[in-house]
Amino acid sequence: MQLSGAARRRGAVMAAVVALALVVAACRPAATPSPEPSPTPSPEATPTLALTEAPPAEMVPSVTVADQAIVDGMVTVAEVVSSGSGWIVIHADANGAPGPILGYSQVAEGGNSDVVVAIDVDGASETLYAMLHTDAGTVGYWEFPEGPDVPVRVNGEVVTPAFAVTGGLPEAEMEMPTAEPTEAPTPTTPAAATEPPESGGTPSVSVADQALVNGTVTIAEVVSEGPGWIVIHADANGGPGPILGYSAVGDGANSDVVVALDLTGVTGTLYAMLHTDAGEAGAFEFPEGPDTPVTVDGQVVTPAFSLEVPSGEAEVPMQGFLFVPKVLVVRAGTAVTFSNRDSVAHTATSDTGVWDSGYLSNGEAYTFTFAEPGVFPYYCIPHGAPGGIGMAGTIVVVP
Repeated sequence: MQLSGAARRRGAVMAAVVALALVVAACRPAATPSPEPSPTPSPEATPTLALTEAPPAEMVPSVTVADQAIVDGMVTVAEVVSSGSGWIVIHADANGAPGPILGYSQVAEGGNSDVVVAIDVDGASETLYAMLHTDAGTVGYWEFPEGPDVPVRVNGEVVTPAFAVTGGLPEAEMEMPTAEPTEAPTPTTPAAATEPPESGGTPSVSVADQALVNGTVTIAEVVSEGPGWIVIHADANGGPGPILGYSAVGDGANSDVVVALDLTGVTGTLYAMLHTDAGEAGAFEFPEGPDTPVTVDGQVVTPAFSLEVPSGEAEVPMQGFLFVPKVLVVRAGTAVTFSNRDSVAHTATSDTGVWDSGYLSNGEAYTFTFAEPGVFPYYCIPHGAPGGIGMAGTIVVVP
């Protein structure tokens, strides 16, 4: 079949168009697929006092608390999720809104379960508020309202659920606690003798070997004569050394006391030392002040316990947009494997450039051996940033 002249001309035009398209396509640079569609945070990003953008769903700051009775001057907050070191603060009610502060406890980054807060029961009301605050100033110092430890906001709202006091308001008096770090004691600091209490038993501390959980340790039981402090010391040549953290305890028996630690000084052996609260109530005053160690029969109440520290090999799964656990303590020489169990790509990237896994897809892993002791913060490039923002973690290496 012969084509007409017009048909031949249309065919020639179409051929020229196709040829031109092929030439343009050949000159265009090939698109490089992104390993992860999520935007990469700026390395210069820093935490803000009030959250304006929510982190991944699993990391949105939140507080979960149930109606409860005040037991021995204390309330328990079932769960606190914090995007960094922070405080859970109990407020009395003032005309249907949070009023005076009754007490507070420090919380670690990530999830914190069963956070116990000793409160001033004299100021308690039938409705209380559990408010999440940042720890934006000096870590471990409660700095509010004069300082920067302001309430955390999500979508413009302060994170502060209300809960009811059941069983009536108690009449017992409890001083408001605080938690402010201080200088480490010296081995020569004399301890103050303390007489055993007439009720509640002899002052004592019961603690078991344990793993570090989100930067905290738990003391099974503390029996104190009057308000006091349980103080965690690092090891120094076989004895208590620098202070790593402390929590207030009430008069009598206290169970499952959680203490947040300064990770930069963690050692394989730790000491749980009982101190008095002999000066200003709720202010830790040692070694310059009167909150000296408690002694029984001339001996300081300070049992030693060991951290359950992996050696040789350890794993940190990337799961649910989290590093699990967020804080891992290992022995020097341990090979840590970061394995991705999520459906999206993650990285394990050192804040200080010590290592970088590159993008790991589901099922892929990266191993790095930590040869020297130290504290090594890291983050996921698509979902976090240096400084513990978003999807981030810490490896603590002890000798």
